[in-house]
Amino acid sequence: MSDNFFWAKHQLIFRHHGDYNVKNLENEYQEWKNLDKKVKEDSFTHENFLLIYEWLRTHPKFWKENVHGDRVFWETSHMNLNFMDIYPTSSETSGKIEWWAEGGYHVLDDTDVPYATTYYHDIALDCGGNTYEQAVLNFAKNVWLQTHGMLKDKEARRDAIFERWAKDSGCESD
Repeated sequence: MSDNFFWAKHQLIFRHHGDYNVKNLENEYQEWKNLDKKVKEDSFTHENFLLIYEWLRTHPKFWKENVHGDRVFWETSHMNLNFMDIYPTSSETSGKIEWWAEGGYHVLDDTDVPYATTYYHDIALDCGGNTYEQAVLNFAKNVWLQTHGMLKDKEARRDAIFERWAKDSGCESD
């Protein structure tokens, strides 16, 4: 019998906590690490779309923590790209349809950011593409670049926008 189930008082019970969850998290993290070893700066091409999609889909920064009383559940690689919005838009310059992608990482402690209960929108990751696939690839590359400290220009622009917004709205931090 698999580790997913155990017998207690003549009942088959599915394990939802403890060692089973830890084992699953370790397995999910190892799956991502194996994919991460294959992803390099020049990997973000149509030929590698499935690799990049799986790498992004399993990325631990997008894992979602769900707390139910004293129990914690994690949504890991079994989810879709629900941390990212991808939608078609019309290019102002060419008039052609383009795809825009925006999203952000999971907010682990949302008490400081009560309006963002799941994920926040990191505008440094925003990007577009001529196709849906290209928008996903560009978003994933921005995640990769940010993880490797190579998205400094976009992060600086993002920070300047938020500072200007905070100043204009009177929400400046100390």
